[in-house]
Amino acid sequence: MLKDSFRSVVNIFFHPRCVLCESDAIEGSLCDVCTSLCSLYPSHAFNTLKDEYGALFYYEFSMKKLIIKIKFFRGISQSHALIRLINGVLDRGAVVENLKEFVECELFFKD
Repeated sequence: MLKDSFRSVVNIFFHPRCVLCESDAIEGSLCDVCTSLCSLYPSHAFNTLKDEYGALFYYEFSMKKLIIKIKFFRGISQSHALIRLINGVLDRGAVVENLKEFVECELFFKD
């Protein structure tokens, strides 16, 4: 509770900013525009691909900027934003089930 009240006082003086474009962010660490530019990869990709990899997001626009800032500039705030995006996708449930099926198929090695 003390942490939340301190955060609200800090937000009065320092408005939350988007970690990518530095515009005002109402909730979370990404603004609505940058969040909308994180395009989801089709959730069925993990079951249909045989010898290829699946993904949660396309590597373009905001997602590409996030990964580059994390990888080359050690962006801690960007990594927290990426974790929130991944958790949001995984909380939907169907992606986790598809990942479990994908991993179970890959456990059997070919000779």
